[in-house]
Amino acid sequence: MLAHYLLGRCYADMHEAPMALHCYQEAISRADTTAKDCDFAQLSRVYGQSATIFYQQGLYRNQLEYQDLASSYAWRGNDTLATLQCYAIKALAYNQLQMKDSAIYVYTDAIKQLKANKYNKVAAH
Repeated sequence: MLAHYLLGRCYADMHEAPMALHCYQEAISRADTTAKDCDFAQLSRVYGQSATIFYQQGLYRNQLEYQDLASSYAWRGNDTLATLQCYAIKALAYNQLQMKDSAIYVYTDAIKQLKANKYNKVAAH
């Protein structure tokens, strides 16, 4: 999984979105989420990078789907900060979809949860 993710990052840095997404999909297909040693934190990052590409390409509904998956796997990987950051990023897509009420709700809820988990500096940004 890691090798395909890193290759995807290289393609993303070269602005080759289709190849980056292909590599990320390969990385996702290599993850065994039923295994006890599954690296959920890494899988979360793969989904998060895919979501970023979808956002850059204007595919906001795809971004929302992948941000949900990134958040879910970050949670399973016991990474509370990444979970909340993935959740907060959804507001960008809602804003682009002209769903202002959803964007405001996500922003305020994410800030509240970040503060509740003692991530005050992150919440301030």
